[in-house]
Amino acid sequence: MEAFAQKIPAKMQRAIVALLQSPSISSAAKSLKVGEVTLYRWLGRPDFKEAFDSARRQLVDQAIAKIQESTESAAKSLREIMENPENPASARVTAARTIFEMALRGVELQEFERRLSALERVIEKGMSNEKYGTAH
Repeated sequence: MEAFAQKIPAKMQRAIVALLQSPSISSAAKSLKVGEVTLYRWLGRPDFKEAFDSARRQLVDQAIAKIQESTESAAKSLREIMENPENPASARVTAARTIFEMALRGVELQEFERRLSALERVIEKGMSNEKYGTAH
C-alpha cells in the first residue's frame, strides 16, 4: 500500500487486506471480527476509500505485469502450433487467426494512441492560448 495508506489506523489497513482477499464484505468483516456496517462506514470515508482503491489498483497492476511476462512464451507457443504440420488444421488455423487478430489489435492500439496524443497536444495548445489570451 502506498504512503497515504499509512495515514489510516492499522485496523483499517488490515481491513483493506481482508477486503482484497475475501469474496465478500461479509466474509471480510468476519475475518476481522468487525461488523459489516463498520466496513461499509469505512468504505464511505475518503481516506479509507482512497487507500483501498490504491491497493486494489496495485493488485491489478501486479497481475497484469505477471501476464505480460508470459506474452513472449505465449506468442512462441502459438507460432509453434501454427507452423507444426502434424497439428490438426483447425488448431493451426486458430493459432494463425489469434496471431493475426492480436497483431491487428496492436496496430489499432498504436494508431489510437497516436491520435489521442495529437488531440491532447491540440487541447493543451488551445488551453495555453486561452490562458495567455492569444489568438488561435
